[in-house]
Amino acid sequence: MYSRVLRGMGSAAKQTIHMTRCKSTVTAPVSNRFYLFNYFEYPGDVELFKSVWLKGSDYVAKQEHFLATYLHNSTDPKNKFPWVNFALTDSTDICFFGKKDEFWANYMKEIMQHNYKAAPAAFHEIGCYNEKDLCTDDKERPRAHRFFLTGLKASENIKDEDIESNWKEWSGSDLLHSQKMAGNVAVDTHLYKRIFMAPLWRYVVRSEVTGMSDAEGHVIADKLNARSGIPPGVETVTGFYQVEVAIKAKKVSVHESVNLTRIGKSQTFNMAMSPLESRYFIVNFFERTDDTKMLIEKWDVAAVYLKEKEHFLATYLHRSNDPSAVYPVTNFAVFDSNDVCCFGKPDVEWRKLASREGLGGKFNAFPSGYREIASYNGKDLKQDDKERSKEHRFFITAIKVSEAVSDEDFQSNWKEWSGCNVLHKELEGKCSIADSHLYQRFQTPHPPVFKFVTRTEVTGLDDDTGHVIAKAANEGAKAAGVDTFTAFYSVYITYKQ
Repeated sequence: MYSRVLRGMGSAAKQTIHMTRCKSTVTAPVSNRFYLFNYFEYPGDVELFKSVWLKGSDYVAKQEHFLATYLHNSTDPKNKFPWVNFALTDSTDICFFGKKDEFWANYMKEIMQHNYKAAPAAFHEIGCYNEKDLCTDDKERPRAHRFFLTGLKASENIKDEDIESNWKEWSGSDLLHSQKMAGNVAVDTHLYKRIFMAPLWRYVVRSEVTGMSDAEGHVIADKLNARSGIPPGVETVTGFYQVEVAIKAKKVSVHESVNLTRIGKSQTFNMAMSPLESRYFIVNFFERTDDTKMLIEKWDVAAVYLKEKEHFLATYLHRSNDPSAVYPVTNFAVFDSNDVCCFGKPDVEWRKLASREGLGGKFNAFPSGYREIASYNGKDLKQDDKERSKEHRFFITAIKVSEAVSDEDFQSNWKEWSGCNVLHKELEGKCSIADSHLYQRFQTPHPPVFKFVTRTEVTGLDDDTGHVIAKAANEGAKAAGVDTFTAFYSVYITYKQ
């Protein structure tokens, strides 16, 4: 998605497609920054609300991957969302992004009892107004700093590319930065794109200013909300906020020392890399069934529907004829954006096709959204929508990881813990090995199943030998809290863009 805006287009293509929209650009998100925006409608008893919010915030501040959280408050009585929480993490492996946590599950029940109307969602930062580097945004700020927060909705027929090419204008950021704010300084404006969870806002824009009074901020917010010229199908809501409560990670120094130790131990090629900005993957594991023919027929109907969608690049249905394979059918699909129905974009027909009922009511499937983060040989990450001959085969490993195993520990040891070291040793001299690639789940299904997946491509290996090596990889991948399921596959059906 991002590359379509920034790369691969000559100036003529930009003029044809975007006309005058080239002033707004986006970029690849920082790989280890994830953001929560949670919009609250008026909660009633404000002191009770803050007390309940603090209970949850004090808990998450002690969790691994948490960096900071800021509870924003608007004193404008017209603001439908007087409270907005903005939190930062270095991973989605945390309770408020879906990680299983008994305390958090009980805390959510408490929230529901208070009837608070909240709309939380996970975001990536993808742009800033002044075209500077993206902001990690966990720094300390003086009390004089204030924020304009703009939620942006858009109808399904409006493409991400169009929003991102025009975000400065459509969000009101151009108007905001044109205001004469005597004695005030606009620090910058940042654009965030939703990646999963509650679909209230597709994008959020956060503008930071210093020295502005509430009265002046509310007047400017009113101007932004009343402006004309917004395209049909786009809706924005802007409020002016101050930070009521700021909470930083309780164990920052411990995290830093642990990370230094891990980096020191890690082999260079074991370290994860930033994912390709224009590649998103769905990997769907199907449990063994006594009616594989029906399963494939149902999958084919869904695949034919999906391949007509924008952003679709390719999908490969893998089959293993190993009778011991736990997941003998696995789908691997490639997209250039996650703005697709299989990643959660609203689509009634897709929900029917992908549901258990749509699959005939008898098949257990475990789909998740993934980003590719590493390759065994330390090469550049690959796009994985190329043509392949029938001789190509794949070892695919589904990996469960317990809550006790951190993302950093797994990524630092993934070659060993996934069984890839065993695979490459056993395969040496028997066939041609293209490479092994590591994928990390970025969208949390319900319930979450496989946090990581590896996929190893080979040519010239027969099925019997492949099954024996897959078994050796499963037996060799031994780590406490890590379970692997490796099988040897051929590609049974392929659909390309």
